[in-house]
Amino acid sequence: MAYDLSSTVSARGQDGALHPETDEFSAVVSAHVVAASEARASLQIALSEVELRQNLAQPEDRIHQPLGDTFEIDVAPSCRIVEFRFPQDWSDAAQRLVAGALRTHEHVLQSDATWEVDQTDTLGRYRAQYTRTDNAVSRRKVLYYDDNGLAAFGMKILVPHASARASFDAEGIVRSDVRERVQIRVGSETRADLDQRSLLVRDDSKYQAPAAAEVLAVADPFVVHEAGTPALPKAPASLAEARALYEALAAVLDPFTVSQARSLAGLIAAYPSLADDLVARLEGDELGEVARSSIFWALELAATDHARAHLTSLVDSPRPNDRIRAAVALSAVAPTLEVGQRLLDMYYEDLQPTAATAGLLALGVVGANGDESAQRFARESIGAAFEDAQTHGQTLAALSAMGNTGDPEFMPQLAMSLHDEDPSVRGKAAEAMRHLGDDARPHLQAALEIEVEPGAAKSVMRTLREIGPPRRDDLGWAAERLDAAPSIAVRGELIAWLAADPTAEGSAILIDRFHTEPSSALRQLIGRYVPASELR
Repeated sequence: MAYDLSSTVSARGQDGALHPETDEFSAVVSAHVVAASEARASLQIALSEVELRQNLAQPEDRIHQPLGDTFEIDVAPSCRIVEFRFPQDWSDAAQRLVAGALRTHEHVLQSDATWEVDQTDTLGRYRAQYTRTDNAVSRRKVLYYDDNGLAAFGMKILVPHASARASFDAEGIVRSDVRERVQIRVGSETRADLDQRSLLVRDDSKYQAPAAAEVLAVADPFVVHEAGTPALPKAPASLAEARALYEALAAVLDPFTVSQARSLAGLIAAYPSLADDLVARLEGDELGEVARSSIFWALELAATDHARAHLTSLVDSPRPNDRIRAAVALSAVAPTLEVGQRLLDMYYEDLQPTAATAGLLALGVVGANGDESAQRFARESIGAAFEDAQTHGQTLAALSAMGNTGDPEFMPQLAMSLHDEDPSVRGKAAEAMRHLGDDARPHLQAALEIEVEPGAAKSVMRTLREIGPPRRDDLGWAAERLDAAPSIAVRGELIAWLAADPTAEGSAILIDRFHTEPSSALRQLIGRYVPASELR
């Protein structure tokens, strides 16, 4: 069998506008089965007619070698890719590109009408929701897990929209169409905002038999280890050997890699006393902010009682940024009632406003991940903070903390705040609702119908997109809002939301809108989601 594969990645600026530079990858993918059992099938694969444009990739990540050599994958009966075997001379970048392109079109099948599974791609492990319709499935990314401890840096991966639809016959995939927008944020700042469109279409007439495979090595550049199992490159046999390995790992904390963090965390977990030396490095002014963050990251990943004790003491650090890092890490690894009480004290007692706010936001995370007593404490404490807020900043912090809990008990306060006289409060309430799921939809839709401030309206629409693609009964409402919304930014969010609809109805609305939309930029946006042949 053979497939036409094409993929385009575009970046957006801070204003949401698409940059003209793109990364583009296209190839004919020829594959044939070389072995099969009840557990898996092995396929040999070769790429031909490869075209690669690398305008967004960093110079060190660009590929400068041919990609025509045969490689292999193993596929489970569910169509999950369980193993890659690449030529030994392929660079890490080449492996990531090819594995990422194939994983983009990995659809894990089950017999139910709807199901959820975990999968991995270039950004890590994510939760996918599937829906079956006849011989096709639709996939939506719900969230990315924080397996790599990004929260320790205040980083998170958001999925404003990520939909895929694939059709199958008896031989496998016939067509797979993937449209995604993924953002990487640090605090409130968006560091990367990427759109991807990838298409895989079977065309067996283009099949070219893969050549005999050379020596292959098992490799998966996106493998994700189970949480709580820090990895060591080699288990040290003694404390002396552990300390030597520790000194090598801790010698360079800026830059700091994921594998380095996991290895250092593994050492700390095996030899807790090493954490004492690591924390001692925080004293003085020798370390920069990245290096200081690296230490907190390693302590969080170690997740030992000794590491938690250090994090608890660091909540009282004289450095505001270290107090913030400690609060964030503690909320992730120790979401207990005791930690929640300490974070609430931080909110009321810390004289640095940003650090105080971090204490309340971290308490929200404790409310999301803790046991029943911790959840109840967080709910009552954050509710009281909202009621007692004396400043605009305190109100915004309480709303964000409510959102961090994901607690539906806060729906009345958040819904009320959507109609506050201050547009920044309305916008923050909308953002907080992204963790409350489908129950928030009617409140957000009602708010958008009367919202006149563009920034708040855009926050409402972004939250609707983060909750998920439009449902069937949302489509008519979205079409009406496209006609009524005066803001180009809001109409752009509506267009992107409709583009995430896996049915033909969403595309039909966009096609109609294309012929009446006054903004040329938005017509171009529609053209990114709808084939040009359908817009004529």
